[in-house]
Amino acid sequence: MLIGCKGRTNDPRSWTSISNTLYNFERNLKAGKYKGKNVEDILLRSIESKLRMEWASEFFDFYNLPTISPEEVVKGIGKGYTQADLPRDISERFAYMAALITADETQLEACREFIRKYCDPEYLSIYDIYWAGNDERKMERISELQEMELSLHTANESKQYANEGLLAYAKIGQMYNSYLERDTKEVRGEDNERSSI
Repeated sequence: MLIGCKGRTNDPRSWTSISNTLYNFERNLKAGKYKGKNVEDILLRSIESKLRMEWASEFFDFYNLPTISPEEVVKGIGKGYTQADLPRDISERFAYMAALITADETQLEACREFIRKYCDPEYLSIYDIYWAGNDERKMERISELQEMELSLHTANESKQYANEGLLAYAKIGQMYNSYLERDTKEVRGEDNERSSI
């Protein structure tokens, strides 16, 4: 334990205990065991018993950040969530990513696209790891989606590259035609001068 710090230490056992506490808390909350009680106070006190007070308060605030569910993500913007619901800072981005880990396989593509678009692409690799866990079938699904994205990315890049090449070629062609027209006019001018001599 650190000298001069209030509350508990922040060791791995504390975090494991908090994870178990949150799991049990949410299960009991759904079962209605906290009716008529101050649930925020119960949860905060429980967290404070496992972490230093200042960390417990920050963790409690993080835990209570608003997020959206995989079902809302699948419905899409305007139906499941609005622009105002999108994450605004790094803590919210991480909270959204963590909340979407509960997605099932039918919701996975929509959740991954949401994370890529609104939480930053860096979060996607973290999401993939945590979503798949140690489940081999889920790992294969993530691998399939990554390969699909890579082939689409490569195809889109190739198409864009080809279009840029065609535009550049057309521009070179126009410049060459201008050069030929100018050269032709100069030649005609020289011929006219010769014929007048």
